[in-house]
Amino acid sequence: MRKGGDSKGYKDDFLLLPTNRIKGIECPFLEDGSQLNLWSAAWFQIPNYVATNPAKPFALGVNSAQSRGQDQLHIHLAQVYPPTLADLKAIPNPQTNLNNWMSTDVRLRINPHFSGGTRHFRVVKYRGTMPDLFKQLKRVLPAGETMDIQSIGVVYAGTPNTWYLLNSTRKFANDGTGLMDVIYGWKHK
Repeated sequence: MRKGGDSKGYKDDFLLLPTNRIKGIECPFLEDGSQLNLWSAAWFQIPNYVATNPAKPFALGVNSAQSRGQDQLHIHLAQVYPPTLADLKAIPNPQTNLNNWMSTDVRLRINPHFSGGTRHFRVVKYRGTMPDLFKQLKRVLPAGETMDIQSIGVVYAGTPNTWYLLNSTRKFANDGTGLMDVIYGWKHK
């Protein structure tokens, strides 16, 4: 665990880095079964680092290869941007089956530091043990989409073992994003 450098807020910007060398979301080590479930590990650690705030629940995320500045996998531990959370909660009948994750298309408001407005995301409201999202996403990706262009996010839904799982890519619906930072409630430097 280490402090991030993107937010000037209090206890809302940390990183989980694996101790072994993993380049990023596109690294084949993430799908071969040799790694721990880093998402579960990040979720286990987040209350020890990120401040609890009911208006801005916990959020995790990984950016695409094109949208990151380092070639070392890191999972952001942060708080969600409140309008993003409001939009997630307003989804009338959210998809709950991970097998159908790629069939969803939800517009969510994003942090205004990132040009404001909205972006397209694929969203599943998932109940259960935190899955290994690298493996799950790779398993359901549409033909022609590769892991390196994907971003993945998790937002706590407010009830135990319930999360909104988000995926986006710059190529998605012509208004997606490879940068999951857009869903965090950060106050930027």
